[in-house]
Amino acid sequence: MIEFFDRRATRLVFLGHAFMAAPHPIVACAGSFIASAGWLSSGARLKRSVGLLLMAFGSLLVVSMSGLFSLPPSEALQGHVAAGLTLLAVLTLMLGALLNGLLSIALLDLGKRLEEVSFKLSAVFLAIAALTMSSLGLLAFLAIAWSYMPNAPGLREALTFFEYSTFLLIASNSLGNVLASTGFARRAKLISTISERSLRVMPVGVKVKWLGHAAFQLAFKGKRLLIDPWISNPLSPLKLEDLEGVDYVVVTHDHFDHLGEAEQIAKKFNSTVIGVPELVIPLEGKGLKVLGMNMGSFVDVEGAFRIALVPALHTCRAGQPVGVVLEVDGLKLYHMGDTGYTSEFQAVKEAFNPDVVFVPIGGHYTMGPKEAALAIKVLRPKIAIPMHYATFPVLVKTADGFVDAVKSLAPEVRVLVLRPGEEVEL
Repeated sequence: MIEFFDRRATRLVFLGHAFMAAPHPIVACAGSFIASAGWLSSGARLKRSVGLLLMAFGSLLVVSMSGLFSLPPSEALQGHVAAGLTLLAVLTLMLGALLNGLLSIALLDLGKRLEEVSFKLSAVFLAIAALTMSSLGLLAFLAIAWSYMPNAPGLREALTFFEYSTFLLIASNSLGNVLASTGFARRAKLISTISERSLRVMPVGVKVKWLGHAAFQLAFKGKRLLIDPWISNPLSPLKLEDLEGVDYVVVTHDHFDHLGEAEQIAKKFNSTVIGVPELVIPLEGKGLKVLGMNMGSFVDVEGAFRIALVPALHTCRAGQPVGVVLEVDGLKLYHMGDTGYTSEFQAVKEAFNPDVVFVPIGGHYTMGPKEAALAIKVLRPKIAIPMHYATFPVLVKTADGFVDAVKSLAPEVRVLVLRPGEEVEL
């Protein structure tokens, strides 16, 4: 899943929900443990909470079944033993109600973000399961009192309602988990889906991989392009020797966390380094191929793509800091570099109207989550990808604040929170 899970975690969640759809409690237990491993891998607080509840629910269900099956039927239905087992069942049901409630919220959120109908329908059925489990928990609690009053009024009606509610719970739980597993199977590309293709903003095969901090690799038309290649950053999944066939290196400014290993990469692959003249011309003196340009209009690069440099509100030593707009067959991607919030974003919107924006959200040296969301509100791209966070102690640690702010300020914009090393095709 693009926003919250890597491929391995998505497959675990898919498998876990498939098992949880089974009406047999032992299979459901196994599913809850498997699914919890996937949900716990998420960087989002709500998703981690779902993972913890899945693990707790599975553990409690194991204890409940062990207590019930370890006693002969004649003993399990008598006196204090029956009351103890009923209380354990009540606790299991109420925890299950809370779990399904959080699951429905999380899946509805994912359904909206990813335009995945399976998640939205799953959220509905799991919400029904949550309400049913709450009702059953209340009835089970009352059963303790009724067990001492077998002739109490309403007992027969309550037992009948309990029976029907159990069927509703099994049906809604199975449907909800089947739909959830279907959605996760699609996100893991285990089965094909139309909604998977809806991620693409235009019919152009541009692959975008985040390498941590502000470093990105773009692959298109058989070419590879790196932007701000600080490959040795703490979040990077790659080492310099892992890179292959880099054709172009674009640098927004000369700070170490953006210039990175540009010179070494260009020497190794005979890459063309692109940036403002004050930054790249000294590299030409070292025998590297360079394309020096300034802020203005698009420049065609060997028929493979077009590039324009735009202002960034920041500092540097060589020339001026810039943002970069790349166009590949009509698809426009805007890497903002390091920048504060500025009125220049409106000019970029009017002149280039980018489809995809790589936006710094870390604060301290750049915009924070709120300012970054305001920039997205101005630019109104189809997709926003946060960057420049979690690398230094002074930067924000997660993209959660940015995601929430964009949801409030520009809800039509899809936010893709990539994990370092994760690649998407646009």
